Amino acid sequence: MRNSIIFTLLLLILASCIDPIAFKFDGQTSHLVVFSNFSSKKGPQFVRLTRSVPFDSPYKVFVKNARVLIKSASGKSFEFFHTASGEYYTLNDAEVEPGETYILHIEVDGEIYESDPSRAPSLEESVDMTEVHLKEDVQQVNIPGEKEPRSLPGYAFLVDYQDKAGQANFLRWSYYREYQVFTQPWNFIDYFCPRGCPRPAPKSCCKECYVTNKEEYFKVVNDRLTDGRLVRNIPVSFMQYYQLMNSRMKFTIYQHNISEEAYTYYKSLEAQAESSGTMLDAPPTEVVGNMHNINKPEELVIGFFEVSTVFERNFIFNPLELPIDLPPFEFPDDCRVITGASVNKPIGFDQDF
Repeated sequence: MRNSIIFTLLLLILASCIDPIAFKFDGQTSHLVVFSNFSSKKGPQFVRLTRSVPFDSPYKVFVKNARVLIKSASGKSFEFFHTASGEYYTLNDAEVEPGETYILHIEVDGEIYESDPSRAPSLEESVDMTEVHLKEDVQQVNIPGEKEPRSLPGYAFLVDYQDKAGQANFLRWSYYREYQVFTQPWNFIDYFCPRGCPRPAPKSCCKECYVTNKEEYFKVVNDRLTDGRLVRNIPVSFMQYYQLMNSRMKFTIYQHNISEEAYTYYKSLEAQAESSGTMLDAPPTEVVGNMHNINKPEELVIGFFEVSTVFERNFIFNPLELPIDLPPFEFPDDCRVITGASVNKPIGFDQDF
């Protein structure tokens, strides 16, 4: 008993000697961060440019004053223009020519950055999806603002494809959603008025919008163990039922045929994301991109310029086809304030597949 009391007192004394440490790191410098996926899907192509910031910074630094070009080996050039938040888009539709090689060229703040030459697989080398399956499933989903993930029902998307024998193939996937929303702007409540808040402040517009949302899926596969085989049920996406917003949705899955260098880059990112940080984990793999400062090769540039040959599959969802009844979508505001929303109907939205 006496020994227990002495041990407890000793712990209290030691704990009282511990002062909080305000960690400050002044050694981190700002690095250019590049995100660009140039694909054979005809449409507006984009490049995102930001700068890295200290780990404790609450802000993002967008690069808004760059000159951005993508140049092909055959002499074609695509210029990009800044729109907002460090995103640069082509003025006109552009697309990768399968089998062609491209370089991303960036000029900013007196420096010149270029990617390594990146070749898009030819159509003969590329692998298309043979089938996409929808499976009712329940998966763990991270909800913004909540500490613990929730188990939510939805559709799992599973892809089949026939691998091409005798050559190395590297794949990843992305998806694109277009859906209709109906909101209640007449029920808007103003919480930030000078006095008398909150108070009703009905808006006259707008109640009907179309929302577009693209998500990149950086889980990648190779065919080292599946060369020439029919590969089945690769999970590429999961969509919770509530994401359907109780309205019509067009859902497109893209299968990207990428280079071995892109595969290695994404695989390194995947390994770092899955590391639990314990002593039993392997040391983190260095993530090496393909962007360089032409005049300062020692400068670290973060990111990767990907060139891909793409195939797609389209789906239409209607709320009456769901296995559950969704409650009405409640959003008491102008629908145009939703990220990616517009009152203009996307081309082909009413088309069935």
